[in-house]
Amino acid sequence: MLRESIKADGQTIDLEGLADPNCKEIAGLKHSHRLIEYADVFMLRDAEQLALVRDKLEKEMGANKLVDASGVASNFQRMVRIADGSGIPVDPGSYENRVDLIDQLGLEEYESAKNTLSRL
Repeated sequence: MLRESIKADGQTIDLEGLADPNCKEIAGLKHSHRLIEYADVFMLRDAEQLALVRDKLEKEMGANKLVDASGVASNFQRMVRIADGSGIPVDPGSYENRVDLIDQLGLEEYESAKNTLSRL
């Protein structure tokens, strides 16, 4: 989704950093440092730390963008849990068309990749 929205905006951004746990900012992506910080803390489930980062994000980007970021983070959590829980197979045609992105982001290195069929 991010890749497609970036293309729709006429931008080019190197997304490889998103797969690097040490990445703190994506060059060319406005507010990426704050969004990455929010995503990292969101995954920790530390309510106190999340409140601090959420406040920073709201001050820097505004309340509407905070709501958007929270919705995206929550939606990804939901989608992954549904896919893992139900064992939804990847459509072969869809998978083959996305191999470049899978490789670029190192998606097969994530723990949950074991729940997905291997390359066809």
